[in-house]
Amino acid sequence: MPISTKHEQLAAALRKRISDGVYQDELPSDAALMSEFGYSRATVRQAFTALENEGLIVARSGMRRRVSRPQRWNWPMTTWEKAHNSSEDAWAASIREQGGEPSASVSVRIDVAEPDVAAALQIEPGANVLVRARVRSVNGEPHQLADSYFPHWLMEQHPIFSQPGDLSAPGGLLASVGLPQARYLDEINARMPTPDETQLLGVARGVPLIVHTRTGYHADGRPLRHMITRMAADRVHVQYELDA
Repeated sequence: MPISTKHEQLAAALRKRISDGVYQDELPSDAALMSEFGYSRATVRQAFTALENEGLIVARSGMRRRVSRPQRWNWPMTTWEKAHNSSEDAWAASIREQGGEPSASVSVRIDVAEPDVAAALQIEPGANVLVRARVRSVNGEPHQLADSYFPHWLMEQHPIFSQPGDLSAPGGLLASVGLPQARYLDEINARMPTPDETQLLGVARGVPLIVHTRTGYHADGRPLRHMITRMAADRVHVQYELDA
């Protein structure tokens, strides 16, 4: 489809300069582009908005717009959460192996199960669930929101689950209380972030979230945990390796 409007023409020109490496960090100011192309400030800003919506550039208050070049971290799903002897969280260990500095904050709350969580945990919608909400960061920048939902009976039998803070244990917290997970059911979807998620993760305009859900089951078939992990799509490389 031919480019017709002025802001589309300008956006195409800026897009090509980004692709060609002409702009590798800061973009020119509104005034500089107005002078170069002879367009109005409104047209320049429309072009910038189009590029922001594509996730090509980011804008911060009081600063020049910059080319978006977020660090991508590999998430090796083949080995993630498999039994290991380290007391460090499996995700944190993976980030550290890639040269990053992982950190996390964990809060705990009692919530009512939404229909999707209830279905995963095989409980009634609206029943109480224990939620361990984790914000994962790499090099001090927010990277993932990972909420783990547990059936309420688990907290009643094992009060350690209601303690805030990072409680990583060899083999995982469930294994540490004699309830190892025997299998997982994974699902991966994508959607646009909510305003809260945009703020918590610092997601650039136009960038969707990858949403990974994992339900862990005991050997007897009982679901023990339903985890929902959300991350900006431009910061992660999800990798699976499967036997043929």
